[in-house]
Amino acid sequence: MCIRDSLQAVALRRGRPVVKDFALSKGAAIVATIVNEGGQPVSRARVFAAYVSDEWGKGPKRPIHSNDDGVATLGGLRSDEYWVTVAHPDYALAGRSVVLEKAGQVEAVEFVLEKGIDVVGVATCSDDLPPVGWRIEEMDSPLRQEYMARFADLEGTRFVDRFF
Repeated sequence: MCIRDSLQAVALRRGRPVVKDFALSKGAAIVATIVNEGGQPVSRARVFAAYVSDEWGKGPKRPIHSNDDGVATLGGLRSDEYWVTVAHPDYALAGRSVVLEKAGQVEAVEFVLEKGIDVVGVATCSDDLPPVGWRIEEMDSPLRQEYMARFADLEGTRFVDRFF
């Protein structure tokens, strides 16, 4: 059966209200608790779930942030295997696999974030000269939107606040 055959059409016309009932399947949820090494909640941690089966690392939803209690809930998910990633500018990146086997399942997971490290490096070109004035960009991902590209200084040195 083609997906198009199972879709229901709704005809909309100006000035004519339309009411249509749809049966939605029950979704599952991942409840992530994010704490630091001392067991304290980490607020504003960015949480993202990607389908393990998707080679591009796409997920069903946009990333969300943990609340003041360090909790983030990704709801309305289908039964599938997900790679859940947690990022925070003060901590190293963390991730783990979570399997949702049935509709309505609520899977609680805990992430203990470790402090990130600072790294200083020098970028040079193939002729061993610094890339003066070049724009050096970090690879973009849904988790690192806040880490914008910076320019190399006159010696080609680029400071990355935190490296994961």
